[in-house]
Amino acid sequence: MPRVDLTHDADNDLEEIFDHLAQFDAKNAAAKVREIHRELGVLAQNPMIGRPLCGDIRELLIGKRPHGYAARYRYKRGGIVLILSIRSQRQG
Repeated sequence: MPRVDLTHDADNDLEEIFDHLAQFDAKNAAAKVREIHRELGVLAQNPMIGRPLCGDIRELLIGKRPHGYAARYRYKRGGIVLILSIRSQRQG
């Protein structure tokens, strides 16, 4: 089964998401970040589930617009799903 890893940039994105959510909805910030982690875990079982973007970059949509997120990632055939970035779907 593939392993899911976050780049430093993606890890920073999660921190920024948490900080933003905590500013406006402190009760749900940690739960939302846990939900994002859970959804990223799906890639360990099905790394090709995300829609293709360009080259070997894919995108997994998490949640529903306008409150959802888009995780861009690369699946390395050696068994690693590398999360490159996580953005609000509003950011595009």
